[in-house]
Amino acid sequence: MTRLVIPIITLGILLTLIVVLVNVRSDVEDMLGPGVGTITSLDSAAGRELVLALENSDLAKRNAAARDIATMLATDPQVANVLTGPEAVSDDFLEWIWRHRFQLSPPASEDLTIESLSQRLSQARDILGRADGMLIGDRLLRDPTGSFANLLERRSNMEGMPAVLGGIWQARDNSAAILFVTLADQAFEIDSTAALAGRIRARATQQGVKIHLLGPRIIAAEISANTSRAAGFAGLVATALLLIWLAWILRSGRRLLSTFLPLAMGVATATLMVQLIFGSVHVITLGFGGVLAGLALDYSLHVLAHGPKMRRQAERLIMIGAMTTAAGFLALLGSGVEVLMQTGLFVGVGLAVAAVTSGPIVATSAFNLRAPHLERLVWHLPFKPQVEIFLILAGVIFVAMAPTRSPQALFESPGNVEAVISKFAELVELPSGQHVLAVNGQNLEELLAREAILRGVLDRAIADNLLDRYGMLAQLINPNASDTIENLPDHR
Repeated sequence: MTRLVIPIITLGILLTLIVVLVNVRSDVEDMLGPGVGTITSLDSAAGRELVLALENSDLAKRNAAARDIATMLATDPQVANVLTGPEAVSDDFLEWIWRHRFQLSPPASEDLTIESLSQRLSQARDILGRADGMLIGDRLLRDPTGSFANLLERRSNMEGMPAVLGGIWQARDNSAAILFVTLADQAFEIDSTAALAGRIRARATQQGVKIHLLGPRIIAAEISANTSRAAGFAGLVATALLLIWLAWILRSGRRLLSTFLPLAMGVATATLMVQLIFGSVHVITLGFGGVLAGLALDYSLHVLAHGPKMRRQAERLIMIGAMTTAAGFLALLGSGVEVLMQTGLFVGVGLAVAAVTSGPIVATSAFNLRAPHLERLVWHLPFKPQVEIFLILAGVIFVAMAPTRSPQALFESPGNVEAVISKFAELVELPSGQHVLAVNGQNLEELLAREAILRGVLDRAIADNLLDRYGMLAQLINPNASDTIENLPDHR
């Protein structure tokens, strides 16, 4: 056993370096290759959007929790902005549309009838009597034509935001408070995003409300975490089964250790090499790197199966096989896809190290797994061939009778992510279907003329149920006012 001290110490050093240096990633872009825009989209303005729903039947409690979380996020370096409710209309904005109300929204002939004017005055009187109507009620009284009221209504419709109770946006069914968060303009990082989500959930738990989070970065971090957990679990299960099988066959801790050490050293060295060259190790690389478990383990078993006289020749043949296989995997370095390049380097280095170390390490076990020993160690089962055939047939029948499933996407959203998206679809109108169209013009008149053309296209899309709504400057400024454009103030 003392002869294995040096390999064990070496493996311990390699594992320590892995813990300190290796950064395991699960980004989709590394898998799909450069230029797919996955990370770019997460770093865009839309990718930094985050919506929070605080669910509780008590309005006061969920609103208090919303304000508390908004206060916490306002000081978080990862957050740029938090909106709890609609921004107050500025005095300058009200004064601007008041002064130019007849140019922005000229009254139609039907707006100037006695009945219409009387109805508008009655509505203005009612609004003036409300606490939230003091700011605009007097203006509505002074403009019974409806021009000022139409402008305010157009602005409200363009926002399309949820209802407001107690100054906080609310869900459609009045069951949750809604917060809109814009994350800081920082590069997307899985760990920091997951940490932010953890802090928000912990604060919501303290406030006694159930929270739902939805945003591109939150979803990406959740998918990456699920991928890492699944890969780690599969790796642990496979390693445990492998060790159990080896322990049963070899029946010796020393032989088990000497057989497993070359594989472990190969994996450890390959991990460090990938980290050194690429700066991180992708979780998919570790999954594909499992090829080492089958190939590299064979090297030690082949050496064990030969006596001292034949061991040198066996080691030479193992080296030839390992190097040719490693060369094939190293060809992946020319693929241009980072995760494939990592896999090629990982398997190539791992196989080479395992092949080089298997002979010297196995030699320290002072045990040859020759045929007589192998016969004594193998588990003898009555009717063994018949049992093996039965197990194979049972497996084939089980697979054939298993319920069929539709093909699954490579990066399909986890069930919990799909549940959150469905929940938000019930609570609030999701922003995921929003698009921004840039319309340019040399001046306000040209800009409105081009928007008028675009309105026709968008109106047809609404008629065809392809679009829900849209908002633009041409909706706020009446197209019929084009003859008075030159009299408008600076359009900025």
